[in-house]
Formats: sequence, structure tokens, C-alpha cells
Amino acid sequence: MNKILPFICSILVTLLCHSMTFASTINADIDYLVRADHIDSFTPPTSASYTQSNGKLRLGFQPDPIWVRVTLPIAKDAKSLLSREIGVRISPYNLSHISLFEFVSGRWLRTDGGAKAERRSSNPCMDGLHCFLLNPEASGPRYLRIETPGMTVASVEVLDIGVVRDASALNLAKLSFAISVASILFFLGLLFAIIERNMLSAAFLVFQTAVFLTLIGMSDLTVAWFTDFTPNTRYFLTYIALLIRTAAFGLLIHSVLIEYQYKNLFQKLVNLLYFSQLTAVIALLIGFEEISHHINLISLTALPVIIFVGVFSAKKLPAYIKWPLLVGASMLLCILTLGIASSTDFGDWGDSDFLIFGMGDPRMSGLVVALVLVWIVLNQTKDQKLIQLEEKKKLDTAVTMAMQHGEATRERELLIDMMTHEIRNPLSTIRFAATALERKFNHSFEDYARIRRLMASIDRIDSLLHQASVSNRLRHTDAFLDKEDVDICELIQYCVDDIDDSARYAVLAKGSVRRTLNREMLRIILDNLVVNAKKYSPPGTPIQIAVKRTTLHEREPNAFEAPEHTGVVSIVISNHLIPDAHPDLSRLFTPYYRHPAVSGRPGLGLGLGIVKSAATLIGGFVEARLHAGVIDIEVSLP
Repeated sequence: MNKILPFICSILVTLLCHSMTFASTINADIDYLVRADHIDSFTPPTSASYTQSNGKLRLGFQPDPIWVRVTLPIAKDAKSLLSREIGVRISPYNLSHISLFEFVSGRWLRTDGGAKAERRSSNPCMDGLHCFLLNPEASGPRYLRIETPGMTVASVEVLDIGVVRDASALNLAKLSFAISVASILFFLGLLFAIIERNMLSAAFLVFQTAVFLTLIGMSDLTVAWFTDFTPNTRYFLTYIALLIRTAAFGLLIHSVLIEYQYKNLFQKLVNLLYFSQLTAVIALLIGFEEISHHINLISLTALPVIIFVGVFSAKKLPAYIKWPLLVGASMLLCILTLGIASSTDFGDWGDSDFLIFGMGDPRMSGLVVALVLVWIVLNQTKDQKLIQLEEKKKLDTAVTMAMQHGEATRERELLIDMMTHEIRNPLSTIRFAATALERKFNHSFEDYARIRRLMASIDRIDSLLHQASVSNRLRHTDAFLDKEDVDICELIQYCVDDIDDSARYAVLAKGSVRRTLNREMLRIILDNLVVNAKKYSPPGTPIQIAVKRTTLHEREPNAFEAPEHTGVVSIVISNHLIPDAHPDLSRLFTPYYRHPAVSGRPGLGLGLGIVKSAATLIGGFVEARLHAGVIDIEVSLP
């Protein structure tokens, strides 16, 4: 939080620093009249009833022209007052049409100004505001006609022109500084976009471009750069840039939060903002300028709400993003609320409406937004480095574990090879001695049963050693094996006949199915499947072995790749499962995997792992399926 306080203070200083007023105001009587007459008159309504005002007109959205009557004070030193250069200053800049009417020598003289008028050399204000030098020969009140499609917020002041020039020079210096800052930020944004090439850099470039264009829109740069454009065209281009600035601000928020999972409501609100600003641009181009102003004001007011929705809906949003956005949205909402209230004469809070009407306000250079983005980007870069460091550590750990696992696997294979070699020799001696004892003693001898159990244990150990040896051998077997013509159905029957209780097996096959492959590998596959089905099924339940020939288009996509003209031979062995012993299919073909419910049964859990390895060596594929307490293991052969 201590790191955020300087950032908040910088925003407060930037936003709440008001322009200093150097001009001394002359106490003239200022009255106004709203008249629903859009005729471009050359005669002011002198006989109409005017409403007294303090010079600050805050009438909200007012489509009708506003007439302002300015009556200079009648003092004892009236001659000295008339000898001074006196003018009327009207602000803000975005007032599109302003006309001054003065009664001179029995007729009304009209001087036009406003954002859509040609720049007048007689305008004493150099900062883009609308100033008129009063004619000392004019008699009676002066009249101003103000018309603007947006919210009618105008300040009318009668000032000493000498002081006005000094104040406008200072304001022009501020504006020039703001344009310089905006141009520097624009080029930095362009460089940022070229280097990063991401959504955030592109959004900032669009935003800063719009900011730069809105600032120069009220300066003489537009006149110098776009000499062939009319004032009305330059005004429209500036206002289009203002509309783009609002949309680009939403794009900035969107690009900041896009890496975090936010709700669809935020995306819909952002899309609605883009659509509304596009609608405002179209409305401006086809002549509905007032509607365009309304839409832009609604979009501006909706921006804080969009930010709140995005921040509170985003998941795992870092504090360095969350708090600046929340503080910024709160301040934006406060400024907009005060600005709208001030614009509709509900209160006067200085120039709190600058965000709405400050098309060329020096405070809108984009510096605050740039500082916030720099803060976010620096913290994101730091987080990315930490993430990369953590990922590197995880990768190093994974590599180390893989090396350790590989070393352990090699040691285990060497141990198994050694055990199968060293144990089989004494095991053969034990088997020979047991066989001799079995032949010597009569079947009625009381120790004969013990000898038979001894022979069964020897067979079990020999089977385990054989499985371990085969598993190791398959890992080191060359993929290019000798091939021969094999009758698959005949080989299946041989494997079944070698099993005790072969009556449980039902072989379903139509005729002879032959393939050219390695006979030994296929025998290993079938032996392990047949034994595995018997071992892990309830006693007495049927076991079915089906052999079928299919073509590629009859199988699921990518199930198995084989030459199209040969088709695929599938061997499916199905058996019932022991209750509460349903295996994990994702680990079923992993060596040494056994379900806890059958851990007490003979075996090491190598059988199906051997099946998968052998099938892979001959170009086959193996998969398992569970349904209604039955497991199907299918081996597909090319």
C-alpha cells in the first residue's frame, strides 16, 4: 500500500490542479435568454425578457440557441473605461457557434467566432478560447448568440484585454507543453507497440494518438497542417478523435485485464462501448451531432462502471493492477458526477467538468494514463521473471527427477536381469530335486501333497521371472523383427488349450485370419491376455475372445493408422471383473500397476504392460473399455 500512495498523490495533483486566473473581471451585467429560434439572425432580440446571470451558464443539454446580453457599467469615469481595451471571453473551446452583436452608428455589426469559425486575427485570446474585442464606439448592450450541440456550459467574462493576453499566453504555454508531452508519449507508444506487439501496446498507441489529435485540434497546428480543410471539417476531425479517445480508454482497460479470467458481462460491456462510440462517429458524420454528444457522454459515464465490473470479475488480479484501477475508476466517477451536476446548474465545483468539455485541456495529455501503464508493465515484467524462474526450477527438478528415474529404471532392469539369471540356476536344481522326490514316493505318501505345493511355488516363481525377463527384453528389442505368415485364430486356440480350465474360453472367429508379423511377439501378447483374463475374473465366469477384420473407415478417426488396402485385425478379449476391483484405465498398461483389491493375488502387474510393448513392436495398438462390470481389451494389428 505504501507503494501506491505516491501514485495516488500524483493523480490527485494532476487532476485537481486548476488553472490560475490572471484576468481582472469588469463588473458588467450579464443576462441570458433561451430562444427556440434557429434562424441565423443579424439582429438580436433586444426587447425580449432576459434572465439575470453571473456569467456562468450551466444549462445542460440545450438544443436551442442562447442569447447573452452584456451591459457595461455606467461609471463616472465612463470615458476612461471606453478608452481601455475591453473584451468578452467565452469558454470552453468546444462551443461550436458564437456571434457578437454590437450597435454602431445606427446599425448592428456582427462578428462570428466559435470552434467551427475561421480563426480571426482580431481574437486577442491565443489559447484557443473565444474572445471578442469590444468596439468602443458601440452603444448600448452587447449581445452574444451561443449555439452548441453538446451540453451548454459557457462562461462569459468581460475583461481587460491586456490582462487577457497575458493569461492566454500562459495558457498557450501550458497547452504547448501538454502537446509536447502528448507527442513524446505518442512516439514512445509507437516504439512500445513495435517492440512488444501486443494488445496493450496497440491500445495505448491508439489512445495516445487520439489524445494528441484532440490537443492540437484547438491549437493553430490544425490550421497549419490541414490548410485545405474548412473549420467545420477540422472541428469534426477533432471531435472524432475525442470519440476514439473514449473508446481507446475502454480498450486499454480491456487489454490490461485480458490476461485474467473475467466474466462475460465485462466483455459484453466493452463490446457495447465500442459499438456505441462507432455509432457516435456515424451519427456525427451524417449530421446528428447532438446525438453523438449524448452517446459520448453516456459512454464516458459508463467507463467507471465497466472498470468496476472488470476488476471485481477478474480472477487472481494482482494488487498492483487492482488498486490503481479501482482508485482511478472512483476518481473518474467522482469527476464525471461533479461535472454533470455542475453542467446542469446543480452546483458549482470549479472546472470539474473539464473531462467532459476539455477537448484541448492541458491536463488531458495522457501522462497519468502512461504512468499507470508503466507501473503495471513494470510489475507484470517482474512477475513474469518470477514465473519464468519458477518454471525453470520446475523444469530443472523435472529433468533431475527424469534422470533419477532413468537411472533407477536401468538399475532395476540390471537387477531383474541378474535375478532372473542367478535365481533360475538354483531354481532348476530345486525343481529337479522335487521332481525326483515326486517320482520316488507313492501318491499315497503323506508328504506328497507338500511336494505338489512345492512344485506349484516353483512354477509360480519361474513364471514371475519369465514375465520380468520378457518385460526387460521388450524394452531393448529391435523394432525390425523377423516376420512370418501366422494364422491368428490357430495361435489363439493353442494359447487357450495350454490353460487350465480352458472350457471357460469361447473363441469367436469366422474362418482363418492370417497376417504377416512376428510370431513370438504375438504369442507373448496372447499368452498374457489369456492368463490375465483368467486371473482377474470371478471363478467360473465365461471369457470371450473375438477376432474380427475391419477397414479404416469403420473405425474411429485416429484410432489406428494402417495401410488402407490391408485393413485391421482386432482381437478383443472380454471377461467379467471382480467386484470392487475396477481398474484405472489410465494406468492399466503401466508396468507394475495392480488394483489394491487384487494385490494379494499372484503376479507383479507386468502382463498388460508387456502386451502394450509387444503390440507396439509389431505396429499394433491396444486399448481397454469398461461397461456393465465387463472389461474389453482390444489389440489391433496391421
